[in-house]
Amino acid sequence: MKRSVLLLPILLLTMSVETDAMIIFENPEAANMSSNGTLSYTDPYRARVDHLIQRALEEFSLRLEAAVSSQTPGQNTVFSPLSIASVLALVLLGARGVTHAEVARLLGVTAGINLTGKSHAVHEELGRLLDMLEERKEKDGTHLSIAKGLFLQHNFHINQSFVNYTRDIYHSEVRELDFQQNPREALKIINKWVENRTEGHIKDLLTQEPDLQTKAVIASALYFIGQWENPFYPGATKVKPFYVGKEGGKNYNEIIDVDLMVNGAEIPYYADPVRRCTIIGMPYKGNKITMYVIVPDTDVKSFLDTTSASDMEHLIKKTEKRPVIFFFPRMRLESTINLVPPLKKMGLKSLFDIHTANLTNIADGIFVNEAVHKVEIDITEDGTVASAATAFSFTRDGSNPVVRVEKPFIFFIRHDETGVTLFWGTVIKPTPHYKHTQ
Repeated sequence: MKRSVLLLPILLLTMSVETDAMIIFENPEAANMSSNGTLSYTDPYRARVDHLIQRALEEFSLRLEAAVSSQTPGQNTVFSPLSIASVLALVLLGARGVTHAEVARLLGVTAGINLTGKSHAVHEELGRLLDMLEERKEKDGTHLSIAKGLFLQHNFHINQSFVNYTRDIYHSEVRELDFQQNPREALKIINKWVENRTEGHIKDLLTQEPDLQTKAVIASALYFIGQWENPFYPGATKVKPFYVGKEGGKNYNEIIDVDLMVNGAEIPYYADPVRRCTIIGMPYKGNKITMYVIVPDTDVKSFLDTTSASDMEHLIKKTEKRPVIFFFPRMRLESTINLVPPLKKMGLKSLFDIHTANLTNIADGIFVNEAVHKVEIDITEDGTVASAATAFSFTRDGSNPVVRVEKPFIFFIRHDETGVTLFWGTVIKPTPHYKHTQ
């Protein structure tokens, strides 16, 4: 029997001027039905769920980084765990059987609870968290938006309950297209949707017309622009060497020239003598989102191979604000990832198999044949609006820590209130001589 195709591009842009559903229900009894028939939770329960989402997303980030970097050793790895997870949550909503089990396991939804008749609770909580993460554009320039789109083949029968959930819980935009009769127009419409939702920064993500058997496209576009709380000094940026080791190793076999920015501010800082690394936090305006940077003493691969989500959380918790002088490369990072191989390596196999995919909560006889993820990130000195500044005194006796990010490093942009990781990057080789233009 000929089966239909579910084309699943996972679409992302992050553009920084300066620069899950991962829920483990350990206590289902804490959920109660409200008078209108919907689930309601006590605040402590929601806080617990948020923590579990955050921990699951950290584990997912580390596993995905390992799976992607193993296919492209010695190259930068950049992705948005939140964007990918938000689309996989929609897949979880539409999956049954072995496919549901694989997606749930991948996202950290453990098997310790019978989700029969209760799976909507997972999605309601994740939808609430996504709403909480999304920030309206602030006067200081901080803007985080998360858009989800469901594009359906015209006149193809899709489970209406699935459509309703994607619209009502995840606030997905739903639109009918004709992939069979007019695939070129469908391509234009989807690409235009991505371009609009990413403020014009990602164009032509899909370069080929969808397969004529395509029945649905699930898309996620995440856009972030943030201005540093403590801007770098524009006039102090100098061309300096960045030491690139084999696969990020400590035995440097290449030196490239980068524009190294410099700053001095009171920021989160911790040097871990056991894990042999230094971590700093560079907050964005509003102090709701922070870019954390980890510089291992050893190579990044060895560090990540021995690091868990709890280790990452420990490093963040150990940071304390103190005056720090820090140097960081100005760069632009771009990445387009075919997610099918790494997701298969992580255990999600049935979804991409014509014979084993079970997405019957969406429609009968469909499977996923493509999953694409695109990221663009700018990190520069710019982005600070005029405002009152707080001065910090830096001594000249060497008592203030100096952090020079001049070898392979790790960064992740995190929503501080929830602890959710928005973006992840393992940088082996930053952009040489990157000149940012507005």
